[in-house]
Amino acid sequence: MSAVEWTAGVAQFAGEAGGSNDAGEFDVSGEQLRTVCHDLRQPLAAIALLAESAVAETEVSATTQARLNQIAAATEWMSSIVREAEASGSAAIDLEIDLRDTARDSAAVPGWNEIRWRIDLGEQPVRMKANPVLLRRAVANMVDNACRAAGPGGTVRIKVRKVARWATIDVEDSGPGFGHIPTGRGLGMRVVGRAAAEYGGAVTVGESRLGGARVELRLCTEV
Repeated sequence: MSAVEWTAGVAQFAGEAGGSNDAGEFDVSGEQLRTVCHDLRQPLAAIALLAESAVAETEVSATTQARLNQIAAATEWMSSIVREAEASGSAAIDLEIDLRDTARDSAAVPGWNEIRWRIDLGEQPVRMKANPVLLRRAVANMVDNACRAAGPGGTVRIKVRKVARWATIDVEDSGPGFGHIPTGRGLGMRVVGRAAAEYGGAVTVGESRLGGARVELRLCTEV
């Protein structure tokens, strides 16, 4: 598969995965966002509390404790997205972020412990003003798709760089690549396309030297 820069391609792939191609589905009012966040806070807090309480039980095996810790960590990750959405979503304020942190957080999500990670964040900060929730969702979806394609024991490589005013996040996997994974595993790529469009960039998909797919999200840091 040669490299393809997605414009309509993002919508096409999302449609094949079973999603809608209507970009308008992303339009959420501030009031709707606050309502959703409010409704999510309590159940997420309850899940975290239950997991932490179960870990404290002395008769729980080490394996079960590890799983419960993963549940607690995943719940905290979800809660942080809710908090970020409450803080920035309704006001639509872009905040200064370091894309290296965004990539690092996406790779730290529990559930992919058997993945062999290759993370290259460079030595210099990759800063830009952006919606932290949107970019975190975009990068998390790129990483999630790569991990699903690679599978247990597979390799996922994340590279973050900035050249002039352009920032790039590359995610590669050793899996079969797009077109060879079960339908539905590409859900979320529309979010990646939205992030690219929001910040004057593009999404490029091609073959990875690892044997699977390579997805590059390019963003303009001076929009």
